[in-house]
Amino acid sequence: MRQSSRLLLGSALTLSAVLVAPMASAAKDVEPPAPNVLLLVDTSGSMEYKSSSASFPTCDPTQDNVSEKSRWIELVEVMTGTIKDYRCEAMDRNSNNFDAQYTLSGTDSPDRYYSNPYHRPMHKDCAPGPGTLPANPFDWANIRFRKYNNIGNNCGFDQEKDGLLDDGAFRKTVRFGLMTFDTHADAGLGFAGNAPNYATGRDGAWSYFLSKATGNPNGCATASDMEVGARNAAAPPWEGRLMAFGDYDDKPEGQNDRIQDVLLSTRPYGATPIAGMLDDAREFLWNDASPDPLDANKKFGPKDDPYIGGGCRKNVIILLSDGEPNMELRPWCEGGNGKCPYPKPEDTALTLSTDPVHPVETFVIGFAVSNVTLANNTNVDCKNLTQYDLSNPAGLCQSFPGESQLQACCVLNRIAYNGATQRAYFANDKDELRAALSQILSGIAASASSRTLPVFASVPGGGSGTGPAGFRFYSSFKPTQFGLWKGILERQRIQCITDPNTNTVDPQPQPLDNTKGDDFVWNVNSGKGPPRKFWSVKGDLDNGNIWSERSIRPNIASDVDGVGQYGGTAVWGDMNSWAASIPPEALGITNTTCKDNQKPPQFISAAQCRDRYLLWLTGADTASAYARCKTPGAPDCNLVGDIYHSTPRVIGRPDELLRDESYQIHALKLAKRHTLLYTSTNDGFLHGFKVSSGDPLNDTLKVDNDDNNELWAFMPPAVLPSVKSIYPPAHQTLLDGVPVIQDVIAVEDPPASGKYKFERSKADAQAGKGQWRSIMVQSFGGNRGGYFAVDVTDPVVPADPNDPTKGPKFLWQLTEASDGTPLFGRGGATPLITTIFYDGGGGPKEVAVAILPGGDDPDPAMGGDENRKNQSPPNVDARFNPRTKVTKYENDVNSHAAKALTVVRLDTGEIIRSFRADATKAALLQAKGRVLEVDIDSPITGIPVAFPGTTGAVSDRLFVGDRDGTLWRVDLASTNPSNWKMNLFFDAYANEGPKDGEPIATAPVLSVDLLGNVTIAFSTGDQDVLQKKNGMKTYVFSLLEKPNVAGTAYESYANWFTEFTNGERVTGPMSLFNGALFFTSYKPDSGSGAACDSGTSRVWGVDYVLPKTPGNTTNDLDDGGKERLPDSGSLVQFLDNTSAMLANAGVIFGVGVTQLPSCTQEQVNTDTFFGGATQHTSITSITPGTFQLVMHTSGTGNVSDGSQTKRIQINLPTPPSTSRIDSWAALVE
Repeated sequence: MRQSSRLLLGSALTLSAVLVAPMASAAKDVEPPAPNVLLLVDTSGSMEYKSSSASFPTCDPTQDNVSEKSRWIELVEVMTGTIKDYRCEAMDRNSNNFDAQYTLSGTDSPDRYYSNPYHRPMHKDCAPGPGTLPANPFDWANIRFRKYNNIGNNCGFDQEKDGLLDDGAFRKTVRFGLMTFDTHADAGLGFAGNAPNYATGRDGAWSYFLSKATGNPNGCATASDMEVGARNAAAPPWEGRLMAFGDYDDKPEGQNDRIQDVLLSTRPYGATPIAGMLDDAREFLWNDASPDPLDANKKFGPKDDPYIGGGCRKNVIILLSDGEPNMELRPWCEGGNGKCPYPKPEDTALTLSTDPVHPVETFVIGFAVSNVTLANNTNVDCKNLTQYDLSNPAGLCQSFPGESQLQACCVLNRIAYNGATQRAYFANDKDELRAALSQILSGIAASASSRTLPVFASVPGGGSGTGPAGFRFYSSFKPTQFGLWKGILERQRIQCITDPNTNTVDPQPQPLDNTKGDDFVWNVNSGKGPPRKFWSVKGDLDNGNIWSERSIRPNIASDVDGVGQYGGTAVWGDMNSWAASIPPEALGITNTTCKDNQKPPQFISAAQCRDRYLLWLTGADTASAYARCKTPGAPDCNLVGDIYHSTPRVIGRPDELLRDESYQIHALKLAKRHTLLYTSTNDGFLHGFKVSSGDPLNDTLKVDNDDNNELWAFMPPAVLPSVKSIYPPAHQTLLDGVPVIQDVIAVEDPPASGKYKFERSKADAQAGKGQWRSIMVQSFGGNRGGYFAVDVTDPVVPADPNDPTKGPKFLWQLTEASDGTPLFGRGGATPLITTIFYDGGGGPKEVAVAILPGGDDPDPAMGGDENRKNQSPPNVDARFNPRTKVTKYENDVNSHAAKALTVVRLDTGEIIRSFRADATKAALLQAKGRVLEVDIDSPITGIPVAFPGTTGAVSDRLFVGDRDGTLWRVDLASTNPSNWKMNLFFDAYANEGPKDGEPIATAPVLSVDLLGNVTIAFSTGDQDVLQKKNGMKTYVFSLLEKPNVAGTAYESYANWFTEFTNGERVTGPMSLFNGALFFTSYKPDSGSGAACDSGTSRVWGVDYVLPKTPGNTTNDLDDGGKERLPDSGSLVQFLDNTSAMLANAGVIFGVGVTQLPSCTQEQVNTDTFFGGATQHTSITSITPGTFQLVMHTSGTGNVSDGSQTKRIQINLPTPPSTSRIDSWAALVE
């Protein structure tokens, strides 16, 4: 007799992702509130020199590839992004041209007549400069971009999104402030009340102080003003305005974006008053309790920040300088009756760091000062200065007091040491500066965390014997200070285990075990097993250029939509051959990109530079000081970047419950396809990890040990030019989107070519004809707008990369129109794959499409509000009339690219139609008839959902949310795309103010009620930063889509809603199961009164349609849905921390419904009726898999199995089921 344990597929959830929330941050449990990081930036005149010498850069504003960069421009690019097509203009500050541009209402600028020229950075011939001066000097004034030789002509300024202030990991999670140098001893403020006074601003450089600083040398009886240090907030942005952090509960993105404008437009000049600036920083952080000049209800400085007071928010200073401090009267103010205006900077740093209540660390970066040659020709590397050199009388610092460059290094190191950061960082060029700043910010970011969703999957075909029956996957990241951030990707096996007491076979999660292959990152780092394979797409050569960041569509025949016809070719290889196959032009590398480390400032060739970056990235370069993996398997080996938002997707053999003969044939053909997990990491790769073998008897890589199980790593072409920004190691969000995978209908055209059209005719559909493909679409995430698509039907690396019928295939990349106009906003969003029925030529057909949201606005909201485009949208629930005003956004092509929803063919990337607020902002698409102008008011940031939404179903409508809490309905029912519609369906903030809206960040949940009406449940609230904010409201709504009274259209109707206040919001996606809607909410303030309260979570279970309180008024509906959550034999609406299960749960990151695998016990018997020659298998027992609510928590869970991820599980009752006769068959014995 033989027994086996097997997964019973008929009752298990197979390869379905559990919808659990993004693991967002929260006070204490995951991350404290975003830290305050005050940037003290050297804007002295020496920043106009090159980083390689004390000489000015060459500037030629008329041609490319000639201009050099000053230290200041390199710093600006590190913080704000690389300037495309860089040039510069050396502006003579004595000239009339300079005066005409920088005069302040007839008053000279502070640097008028300064001797050093201003090397103004430019994109082609476009330069940043002053905007319009406001009546109130504290109001924000946008900088303007104009032609350098025609200031009346506005222009577009183009930068890469690779600045540290752009980075997705820092932009939303660090509150930056900015101080620049005030080098004028005069105490002029530049304002009187709320009116500007540009004369005093010029004379005093907009001095910042709480009490004016004075000083005098020894022997001088009268103290004079010595008010230097930092400028104040009345300075125009282009004059180095002080940028505070904002109110304690403000989101940081808008302020961080404005800091970029200040840096981009500020002009370096003057001295280096570090002592005064550090003293001003101390006053600002500790003592400035003045009201915000624009809002008396808020504070300007962080002194009264309750998070600071509660000890859960850090204040941190980063000082960046290229010179020795001055303007402090030392040594002449020391001794006798002398009075020094400020303590020594290292003494101020010590005062800040040793405060027992609110200590402040001071990090220091010395830029372009580390290599010193003394007068005696001794070479000193400031990176190697010891504590002996700094403090001992016989050390270098005291032995050479007259060496100004050495003294700069000495002082900077003392400041860092006393600032509790041990020693200063030193950077010789832009790359080292980026790395130093990233290391500091990564150190502040601290512990491991996650913003992804866990994924559950069952093994197709079942696990037999000791094999797994299912899996769970957990992904996260760990910031590392001196390298790229580390990815964490864990697999948990679920096995069918025989209970010795009952002899039943039960599904049991197993402890994670590296030796069994459960740590996928460890497997890659181990160096064991198959070597890694890499692939990308190199764009076609165009007059010596490769346009990697443009839209690339190899399968489109002509430019039918205004996006252009630009193709590319896939290139495959191992670490070395792949690097060699990527042309330097594809990475934007020239012969002047990389400096020769042995002979600075000379350069190495473009090919050598390419190898430097790519061999380091893949781990092939083990000799470099920055090597990612010097020794495979060592603890410091780190070949997989951080998984930040890219929730993994798992796909095995086709197993959708689809009654289509063509799909059944497809499933049979791919019955042995391996199960793969796909996720993206921020070192720029999409990874295909093998989870389990589809043919274990004939497969050597079973993923049951720590051999490398990564089949391949793909770098989308648009990411290639950004590789430069992460070397030396610096964190960037290069690839951070969420992959979406779907099986879609296809026809091979021509036959046996490996090329497919994802479509079929109505007749073929009725006859069950067609082929199928598994397609993945993903946004780039982070700061890059756009999407790409890959065919993963066959995930195995092809033996011949040129075989069109084997392996994964690149389909397209969409980023911009052929004139460079962006097609999407910041980062894109999570896309949707569905099928529609439309006529694209040759009659209506089923066509697979991708629905691509615009994404976030790349510019901060303008601060005011504006009228909705449609003041009275029809067919909206009359009890919830939409707001007539909403948040105001910029009126440029970048902003309008975000206020869009685009429908594209999945096979070619052809834009069928793009719904946009202003067709003129997409002129080439409009000229090709591909724009439908609709009444979109805000960036479309939500996740679109189709109805019907199952595999192979033809969808006729979509629902998607925007950044301000409005839900939109998209009608795709017509076969003529010109008749498609996108209308406001419901405003969650109907009864609130114009700027009160919060984003619809998670996917709406669709179903139908008993009458067949579509139901929509959705929530509002940002998912990245979970923080208390007084007055903030978020919502959960249950809606119906029902015919209006006239029967001419569908209208929205609210079933019930739940209102959350002061920062409470739904965390993560919601799940619909057995007529109940399950979700979690997190409340940052538990009511204890402590600002740093870790908050509480609630788990909700409510009827998806029925309200708790019957009735039709809003007062009835606001009680939420009817109770459906089981609790000790009764049903409740929610559980909170009064429940023992949730008492210490902290933040619960959403809830999902899953079913453990069902296990069977089989017995093989010999049939004696036929003389013992026949055997048959019988099922002796079945253990149905339990349905569970699964939720991830930052606190204490109720499951312990070795995973780094804590979770809570609640068993649910098995839903009632019915039998359905699918077909009849005759049985003959």
